[in-house]
Amino acid sequence: MPDDLAPARRPEDATRSLSVTARLRDGILAGDHAPGEHMHEVRLAERLGVSRTPVRAALQALAAEGLLDYTPNRGYVVRAVPLSEALD
Repeated sequence: MPDDLAPARRPEDATRSLSVTARLRDGILAGDHAPGEHMHEVRLAERLGVSRTPVRAALQALAAEGLLDYTPNRGYVVRAVPLSEALD
């Protein structure tokens, strides 16, 4: 496959990843995903109507932002945010 057609490098994939990240972030902040809830990549992809690639990128981005915790071989869970940290 030529480099310009590789799935992770197409411009629409980057846009889709950003869109999925924003949707998941909004859901977490709105309380749609409870602290400790496991974020199932396949289920999220099906619910959002996208492939697993943008969901995977979104989960990584949200973990980097501190909204999710990642454990190898277990995946991502919604992070419980202490009240003092939320007030900051």
